[in-house]
Amino acid sequence: MNTLNSIIISSNLQKKLIQIALTSLPFESCALLFGSISKNIITVRFVEQMENTKQSSIEFNMDPDELFKKYQDLSYPNFNIVGIFHSHPGPPIPSSTDIMYMKINPIPWVIYSTTSNELKSFLLDEQLSDISIKNKFVE
Repeated sequence: MNTLNSIIISSNLQKKLIQIALTSLPFESCALLFGSISKNIITVRFVEQMENTKQSSIEFNMDPDELFKKYQDLSYPNFNIVGIFHSHPGPPIPSSTDIMYMKINPIPWVIYSTTSNELKSFLLDEQLSDISIKNKFVE
């Protein structure tokens, strides 16, 4: 059962995610969100853009070897991968393909719509849940 309350993404990091999405057009963009979890709240500390190896406007894929390296990377000893970001050319809701991969990566998925300029977050636990995005200053 989902006990995650919210995900904190500062306005600067939200702007960075939007910039990643817009500069990746006409393709979907993707990035990893690094941060920490405390008291059922995720705080995103930084974002690392990843290459969409599909080069597609309707789906994305991260290179599995690169993704594995990021999960194993010891450069960030106090941070973990706490979310996956990507953009959609339509509403910011998970596609059936997203849901398939959310089962493998059970962390929040943050989706930005390049058409409606909305940013939303979801987690697939026993069911798909909308996770509130908070905009707070992060030290």
